[in-house]
Amino acid sequence: MKRELNVVLSFVVVVLMLSLASANIFDLFKSSGKASFGSQDVSVTVAGTNAPTIDQPNAAIANQNPTEGTTTAVAFQVVVTDLDGVANIDDSSLIARVSRGATTRTATCINPTNVDADTRSYDCTINMQYYDENGEWDFYGEIKDQETNTGTRTVVPYFTYTLLTSMQVPLSPATLSWPSLSPSASNVLSNNDPTNVVNTGNYNGNVFLQAYYLQGETTPAESIPVNVFSVDSATGGIPPSECDIGVTAVQLGPADGNTVDTGISSNKGNPSGANVYYCITSVPSVSSQVYSTSTRGAGFSWRISYQ
Repeated sequence: MKRELNVVLSFVVVVLMLSLASANIFDLFKSSGKASFGSQDVSVTVAGTNAPTIDQPNAAIANQNPTEGTTTAVAFQVVVTDLDGVANIDDSSLIARVSRGATTRTATCINPTNVDADTRSYDCTINMQYYDENGEWDFYGEIKDQETNTGTRTVVPYFTYTLLTSMQVPLSPATLSWPSLSPSASNVLSNNDPTNVVNTGNYNGNVFLQAYYLQGETTPAESIPVNVFSVDSATGGIPPSECDIGVTAVQLGPADGNTVDTGISSNKGNPSGANVYYCITSVPSVSSQVYSTSTRGAGFSWRISYQ
């Protein structure tokens, strides 16, 4: 009996020792035909620590000139460096713009091109409007990397936008006219105004008008002096707006050939332009005939200008 007990105990001890030594023995006995383990790759990304920098533009460029009635393309390159490599640059975050006061023009940037392992360039274009203010414009650039580190660049000033004084010609109407006038009549309005003056540049000021007296075509010794004419940017009312000198209207002349500031805005950037309405405030006592500037020659046509 003792011997049998010893055998049993020995068996138990051996089995326990074997199970502690290796699980594989049990796997042989308990195999199910199913996978008992799996594998996976492990990777980590170490974030870049260097913020990108905008290396160019870094200096002012030549003056830029407006193009009458349309846009002017200002082309330049933006060059960006990231010491963590070009792959760390976020192309979509690039901002390049110029500004003057509250006005901003933003560039379109294309063709990201690797200059070297850390540097990338972009072709950028800003479309300046013909009516954008003349003077100095400043540059601002911004770029981020994949970790949203930000690099910026300012160039003050970046360029000067020059003055373009221009208007749409020929003016309409080509010839001003009035209904038949009666001597001593007052506040007679033109029957084919206004003169529409469209500013096609970036001049920001008033409309000026140089006027000459109207000479009789039949009896040249008689004339209608320039100082009986007045103008305004509006019409209507009592008295009519273009006739109310010193209130809303401006008197032409008073001397022949004088250029006067009409007080009418050039309406920079407004495609509708400015309107000039005309009035004869007092018809002089002259004979019945046609009076015009044409009898005096082309040099005596009324002249509208910006100054």
